[in-house]
Amino acid sequence: MVTTQWCTTWLVKDEKFYLIDVLREKLEYPKLRDVLVNMIQKFNPKAVLEG
Repeated sequence: MVTTQWCTTWLVKDEKFYLIDVLREKLEYPKLRDVLVNMIQKFNPKAVLEG
């Protein structure tokens, strides 16, 4: 199943939120997983939220 996925990356600094990246694509699960792994490696987040 292909669905449109939204992934956003936020920077929190001095109690302010900054949107630093947006990804919107139609992806199947294996490709979505690969894209998320690449984003995690790029931004080195403290947390990843999925909903």
